[in-house]
Amino acid sequence: MSALKKRAGKKENGSLNLLRGLLLCFLVIFFVFQDLFQTTLPPLKYMDELFAAALFPILILVLFRKNLHYQITKRSLLIIFLIIALWFTGYYGFVRNRYQPLGSTLRDSVACVKYFMSIGTSCLIFIDSDLKKMQKLLWKCLGGVTLCLFVLCIADLGLHIFPGGHRYGLRTVRLFYTSFSQLATMCLFLCVIYLRLFEFYRDRILPWLCMLFFVIAWTMRIKAFMGVICVLFAYIRICRMRRPIGPLAWSLMGVSGIAIGIRQFRYYFETVESARKLLTKESIIIARDYFPFGTGWGTFGSAFSGNPYSPVYRMYNLDDVWGLTRDYYAFVADTFWPMILAQCGFVGAVLYVLILVLLALEVFSLGRKNAYAMASGLVSLLYLVIASTSESAFVNTYAVPYAFWLGVLFAGNRKSDSK
Repeated sequence: MSALKKRAGKKENGSLNLLRGLLLCFLVIFFVFQDLFQTTLPPLKYMDELFAAALFPILILVLFRKNLHYQITKRSLLIIFLIIALWFTGYYGFVRNRYQPLGSTLRDSVACVKYFMSIGTSCLIFIDSDLKKMQKLLWKCLGGVTLCLFVLCIADLGLHIFPGGHRYGLRTVRLFYTSFSQLATMCLFLCVIYLRLFEFYRDRILPWLCMLFFVIAWTMRIKAFMGVICVLFAYIRICRMRRPIGPLAWSLMGVSGIAIGIRQFRYYFETVESARKLLTKESIIIARDYFPFGTGWGTFGSAFSGNPYSPVYRMYNLDDVWGLTRDYYAFVADTFWPMILAQCGFVGAVLYVLILVLLALEVFSLGRKNAYAMASGLVSLLYLVIASTSESAFVNTYAVPYAFWLGVLFAGNRKSDSK
């Protein structure tokens, strides 16, 4: 009888692993082509927010599961506490100022924390899964998606199938995506997953990385090139050489970060007037005027501050800036840190930085069990930090795929034999 039970248990686990592998592949495909789905199928417009909000029902289901083994760290609890604190800083500004209706406030508050919520959703979905038993299916899925993007890129360069643009005197490629950054970001998302699969396929991932680098190169986005450098660094230093990140490597990364920061500072404060530049400058003034908690969710620098139009723009003479006007507010969400600084104040900005630092430490803790998981998670987080210097990275649609994969990595690391 015991032998029959063991055989039945193995069969059940095999079926469960297959279902998880199929779900993992489905989510990867959906997130890579999410931009296309959302533009062609309007009901899918808020799928990233729904994925984040699924955290709560999934959490309830998980709590009622029996024989579930999961280990949560003190650092994870601290991250959750800081996220809740960040959430309430924006609501303090809402209660105090009442610049926007409750609907805009609610939607913006969810958008600003959906990255962290999505990590939790993904971590709970794959809470007791084993990537080793899903890697073959995932490898085939990644290969199909990568080949599709590579072939379409070559075809577009030769036949001009999709709308494109020109930069540095060359034609740029964005395929069926709404922006060049979306295409580049999704290619980097696939690169991040390939880094984790180095454990199983070693240098067989290199041709696929080269295909993705080729597509990224033709988007000609500086942030994407920085992402490629991060991928190569992780691939050579961590995956192949299996060496920890030493002082020299940290110094080079620090110098690169300072160089990017100086470039962005000059752009914001020394170039011609632009929506992004003015949003950045005024956010510091707003944070000072509304010390310490800011103006509240949905009031400045976010997608929900344009409709209904936030009075904060008029109060700081931004309502006549092209891209920030009441009739044309397409650039109100063209930044990230100014949005946090103005809406949540200096306290909110410090909380957000602390959360990211703790997340980075959590990523480094992956290296204790698996260096490839750490490499994958490090690039995933680092790229969003780089992108946040010039766009609304952590609240953008593409932030959710990166959060989803980070949750998968954390779920694999948290698997334990004791509760």
